[in-house]
Amino acid sequence: NNTLGPNSSPKYSTIPTPFYCVNVLEQYNQGAIDADGDSLAFSLVPGIDGNTGSPVSYISPYTATLPLATDSSGFGFNSLNGQITFTPGIIQDGLVVCQVSEYRGGVLVGTSEREMTFVVLSNCNGTPPNLNVTSVTGGKVTSTSSTGKNIINICVGTPHLSFALSLTNPDGDTTLISGKALPGTATLSISNNNTPNPSLSFDWVTGSTPAGIYTFYVTLKNDHCPIANTQTIAYTINVTAVPTLSATLLFPTQCVHKAYMQYTLANGFLPRTLTILKDGIAILSY
Repeated sequence: NNTLGPNSSPKYSTIPTPFYCVNVLEQYNQGAIDADGDSLAFSLVPGIDGNTGSPVSYISPYTATLPLATDSSGFGFNSLNGQITFTPGIIQDGLVVCQVSEYRGGVLVGTSEREMTFVVLSNCNGTPPNLNVTSVTGGKVTSTSSTGKNIINICVGTPHLSFALSLTNPDGDTTLISGKALPGTATLSISNNNTPNPSLSFDWVTGSTPAGIYTFYVTLKNDHCPIANTQTIAYTINVTAVPTLSATLLFPTQCVHKAYMQYTLANGFLPRTLTILKDGIAILSY
């Protein structure tokens, strides 16, 4: 949709990394950065048959959204930042296609896709390094699941956000870390880089930051021999207005039936639970 003005597709700042190992936790992100400042959303879609222009057929039980055989943790995909997290369970070739949709003022202005064949092997060695969010000040991590552990939520007006990224490096290889697309005036400090034990800290003065979704990327590459391991991980800061709750009487009792009420919960973060109490006892929760 070019009615809103010129547009360019987002740049994929990481190369495809299609070779993975059985029973090894893997993470991949294509690092989409949009020069126009459009809001980005991510989805898994089918590959396209170049001869017919139609979506390809996946062999059951695989689908576009579940393209690989994994262990019990499943194939994790985050539509907010495009992060893919999985532990492959068998030797396989899987077709993975990630679509990036650009929105401007709530209007879809363009999409682009990257098609990749994830090749899972058994004759490989080495475990990729990984990062974990710790010591969060000023915000809260969405969850500890594979698709939510790298999303930090803060409210509008929060003066300052900081957190650390601790490295897990099972093989003790020298690891080089770099960051891309940091939001605004945020800083990512890396100590002891290009050693077996680098550490990272993120710091951002957020008091005047408007509501929105801010994503940056961290890439880890070690010097494992004969094949170096690379991980690209997205970290998303979700800034939202303080949640509000209002109640409206839609239909009074008129002394003959129960009243009808409408409760409106706005802003804040999902998931959330709303509980209604009567005399201190929960009578409804959803």
